[in-house]
Amino acid sequence: MLSTPTRGLKPAAIKRRSMGDEEPLSGQPLTESRADQLTTVCRSTVGDSGVFVTTDGLKLKDFDPLIAIISELLERWEYAVSLGRLRTLLGVPVTAARWWRRTTTVPLAEQYLLLVALPATLSFGWLLGVGDGLGFSLAADSLFADRRTLLTAFTANYIHVSGRHLADNLLNFWVTLFGLYPLVSIAGWERQFRRLTVGYLLAVPFCIAWGTLATLGQVTNQLSVGFSGIVAAFLGSVPVMLVAAGSEVTDGEIDPAWSVVPFTGSLAVVFAAPSVWYFPVQPLLALGCLATGVLAGGLLWWLQPPADVVATARSMPPDRRLAFLIGTTVFVFGVVGALVLVPRGTNVWGHLTGYIAGFLLPYLGYVIGPALR
Repeated sequence: MLSTPTRGLKPAAIKRRSMGDEEPLSGQPLTESRADQLTTVCRSTVGDSGVFVTTDGLKLKDFDPLIAIISELLERWEYAVSLGRLRTLLGVPVTAARWWRRTTTVPLAEQYLLLVALPATLSFGWLLGVGDGLGFSLAADSLFADRRTLLTAFTANYIHVSGRHLADNLLNFWVTLFGLYPLVSIAGWERQFRRLTVGYLLAVPFCIAWGTLATLGQVTNQLSVGFSGIVAAFLGSVPVMLVAAGSEVTDGEIDPAWSVVPFTGSLAVVFAAPSVWYFPVQPLLALGCLATGVLAGGLLWWLQPPADVVATARSMPPDRRLAFLIGTTVFVFGVVGALVLVPRGTNVWGHLTGYIAGFLLPYLGYVIGPALR
């Protein structure tokens, strides 16, 4: 029986994986097929001169072609592994799209309007320079100083100063909706979300302008523009949709009112974490938000403590579990990216106003309101 020891063979890119026979190895015996390949190479190069490939009985020149052929074989293995990884990477968008179709029940027409038509309109508006002169001036005395001020309070949310500014806002918008739409479908809030979207696009811009003017208007008279405040409004709805979806999968064991807890917790982090100089740390507000969240959580627990939540989570289908994971990730990193780790010049106050408005609209309208009737 011919055996081929591999003690002297140390491929540079050997790693421990379990992706099949074409994977590199790391300190493990060769698979049977690879051992056969190496055996064939050794036999074709030096013949059946012995059981082991050693220097005994062989001339040194016989090892040069052996090394070359074995090296080529190992390179082919590495190429196969790299090609497999590339295929896996290129398959991620396809896998994500298939998961999206399985978990999202929102009509395609609505998805097209929000995910394609709206970004395209913003992009064409920037390319054509339509927004020139429609920025919101922070030198205004009030939101209702004159008709133009009121008009620009709305239009400023849909124009951008640069291509990068536009691209950043659109990317954040798509990522937010990628995590949001599956939760809306799980919760069965398609109709409510449709109405919220109209409110975010038509009413929240005025709230953002008011919040910006009341804060940054005290320190600068520059123009305020950008879609990021509206993106923050959609982000504000994520905790409500997370808990509403959780309520649906637990048959009401988790009340959607619990969404106030992660929301106030996020505000506590925002007010406690250092950011840009015009958004200083405010410990009293942070403490107040934290206390509000704790009190709200305690009251909700006293009224109706959740039961069997862990068991429900374990038995949840993988697609839904992934929806909750992505939604939570979007919520956490979205808050940090929009309100904490921001570059200088970012309208953090506008983001905060949009975020708060984005939470209050669904929470008061579809959680607290129905409970009080």
